[in-house]
Amino acid sequence: MSIRDSLSSAQEVLSSANISEATIEAELIWMHVLNVSRHDLYLDNFSNVTDSNVNSVKRILSERLTGKPLAYVLGLWKSYDVDMIISPDVLIPRPESEILIERGIEICSSGVFGKYPVVVDLGTGCGSIAINLIRKVPTIQLFATDNSKRALEIAQQNFQRFGLHEQITVLYGDLLEPIFVLPDLVIANLPYIPSRNIEWLQDEVRWEPRGALDGGYDGMACFRKLAVQSKLKLNNCRGTFLLEMDPHQIEDVISMFKDEHPKAKFDVIRDFRGLDRVLEIAIGM
Repeated sequence: MSIRDSLSSAQEVLSSANISEATIEAELIWMHVLNVSRHDLYLDNFSNVTDSNVNSVKRILSERLTGKPLAYVLGLWKSYDVDMIISPDVLIPRPESEILIERGIEICSSGVFGKYPVVVDLGTGCGSIAINLIRKVPTIQLFATDNSKRALEIAQQNFQRFGLHEQITVLYGDLLEPIFVLPDLVIANLPYIPSRNIEWLQDEVRWEPRGALDGGYDGMACFRKLAVQSKLKLNNCRGTFLLEMDPHQIEDVISMFKDEHPKAKFDVIRDFRGLDRVLEIAIGM
């Protein structure tokens, strides 16, 4: 069977299960099994697809049809430009979070905090933000925190996988609580979905750890706590926060941080759909 026929067959199986991105997922499955890029996949150099390859795809499809997200089935998922080890203990990296990474790279490369800025990745999860930042700006002093020990285990696996485990300090704790240095940049994709909305999420999303999604009764619990912690940890010194959130939460989070830092400056960054997605907060700048 040729790779084109194999792709078509996988797509039909996924489509019959009403999986919306059947074509993309079929490609990702075969790319994973053959360990090739999408470009190489379509060079059609794999006309000799083996029975072992086909059986591997069948096992993946069978697990995918249970409703389990493909990222968890494959155990690897691309974030920005690297493949991350993924498990149901961590949130699946989203394209929207790449905005955080890109802006974080810009800030760290600008020299505004010197050559060795102190960066804190809050709620690091699988470690994708931390890894992509330090790969692009290797001089940063990077701390990664999470309040899930199981998530930190996955993050450390990824740090070791990329040879970065000695460059990233991993801390267990709630938001800025375990941080013992003065941060220049705090970057975070925190839980921001209201508790009452969790049960209405797509079935696939509900496979993800609730602690990485549930932002409390109004979705604002982490932001509320972080605003208070920011005053204690920064002690009115300068620093920048990059926070991903729901567009409707922007104004409320601005208000929270203004209460703690009256002179703070705020900027909003839009995502690829044109929605307000990331709030940049400059304190003491």
